[in-house]
Amino acid sequence: MKYATYARRSGDRTTARSGLKTLASHVFLTGWEDLARAGVLKPQQEEESTVKIFPNPAGDYFMLSYDLNLPGQVQLYDLYGRVRLTQALSMDKRHERISTTHLETGVYIVMVTRQDGSMHNLRLLITR
Repeated sequence: MKYATYARRSGDRTTARSGLKTLASHVFLTGWEDLARAGVLKPQQEEESTVKIFPNPAGDYFMLSYDLNLPGQVQLYDLYGRVRLTQALSMDKRHERISTTHLETGVYIVMVTRQDGSMHNLRLLITR
């Protein structure tokens, strides 16, 4: 198995190196889950607000169901990190129908951001 990055504790400091070594004294970081387990990334805390998308996979549109308690916005990112869509969300509505006719088939990240800065990230698959 190939490991791209690992960190090794030596005394008070932690050193990072690239390589293929596998020693018991090393902590190997191979993905987001490992970073979360190592304490680098903290899992998102459950909040009062909920965000859901359906249908998933989507065709020409998807529905965004939300309870934000604050105004916010939704952004769609492709896997290259480019913003493909930005739309404001109001507190008084609970559902938005979002058209995907201008997007290619593929996987997208749906990021819903509240005015206070909290975020919800979901994956969306678009098929035709």
